[in-house]
Amino acid sequence: MELHILIVTADGEYTVTTTLYNIVQLEREYRTTASAFAAGLSMEQLGFLAHEASKAEGHKPPAKLDDFLKSVKNLTVLDGDETGNPTPAVP
Repeated sequence: MELHILIVTADGEYTVTTTLYNIVQLEREYRTTASAFAAGLSMEQLGFLAHEASKAEGHKPPAKLDDFLKSVKNLTVLDGDETGNPTPAVP
C-alpha cells in the first residue's frame, strides 16, 4: 500500500510517499491492520503516516508527532495522477 500525501506547513509544501515500513509502523502504533484502512484513516493516523514518511525522506519534521501536527496546515491524500508521476499513455 502506497499513499502520496501532500503536506502543507507555514514554511511551504511537499509530497511524501509511504512505504511498507511506514504502514507496519502505523499498524503497530495503533494496533490495527492495513485492511482496516479500507474504512478510512483517522486524521491522527494520516498525520502519523505523513510524519514517518517525512522523516524517512529526509524532510526533518519536528521529532515529536504532536509538534509535527501543530506545524501542519493541511494534509491531502493525492490520487495517482496528482503526484507528478503521470501514468504513461496507452497506445
